Amino acid sequence: SLVRTADGLFSDKVAHFHVSKIFRPRTYVYMGLWSLIGLGLLCSLLTRDRLEVNVLHDRNPQFVTLTDGSIRNGYTVKLLNMIPEPR
Repeated sequence: SLVRTADGLFSDKVAHFHVSKIFRPRTYVYMGLWSLIGLGLLCSLLTRDRLEVNVLHDRNPQFVTLTDGSIRNGYTVKLLNMIPEPR
C-alpha cells in the first residue's frame, strides 16, 4: 500500500504505472469535444444581442374606426434590455 519503499524508490506496484493508461486517444477526443462545446457556448454568449425589440399587432379589436373616418391600429412594443444597466 506504500508508494515508496524505505530507501526512497517506488514500490513495484507503482513503478509499472504508465501515464498512457490514463491519457488514451479517446480521452483526447473527449477533451477536444468538450472544449469545442465550451467555445461555442462562450461565443454565443459574447455575440448575443444586447437589446431585443418585439412589435406585436393587438389582437382585439384589429382596428378602430375614429370619428373622422380614419382607422387606428393598435400595437404592443416590448423592449428587453439584456445588460443589467439602465439605458
